[in-house]
Amino acid sequence: MFGGLDYQGIATPQSQEKWADDNLERGAKREPEAVEFTVYDRRDSVPVGTAGLFSIVHAHGRAEFGTGIGERRGQGLGTEATRLVLDFAFHVLQLRNVLLVTPEWNVAGLKAYERAGFRRIGVRRGAVISRGRPTDLVIMDAVRHDFGASVLR
Repeated sequence: MFGGLDYQGIATPQSQEKWADDNLERGAKREPEAVEFTVYDRRDSVPVGTAGLFSIVHAHGRAEFGTGIGERRGQGLGTEATRLVLDFAFHVLQLRNVLLVTPEWNVAGLKAYERAGFRRIGVRRGAVISRGRPTDLVIMDAVRHDFGASVLR
């Protein structure tokens, strides 16, 4: 037997299959709350990090961005991954605003984010302890109307 809000009764193979199909279809239509991509170096197809969106709120057209590039930082991979995730956010998910927060000491990351389309919108002073001391967080966002045409199509 299985049950739920929509169904209570004896499970048959047909009813279980219908239930699975209905829920799979509903899940496929659901708007994601997060998306994460693996970042590869195209030169040798090695995975080097991740980039993605989280805290997606479709009703407001917004999300937060996060990325982590491993040992191959400084080669433009983070900038390109950031551009591709913003492209996906604005042209596939139809979001309007993507936010990111990073420590002020992340100078290379700040430059990469700016090259990819983010703009500084503020600083949260002494908001975290990083490297053993109070550290400012730089707040940046990217908006669809500043981003341009999709490279995904």
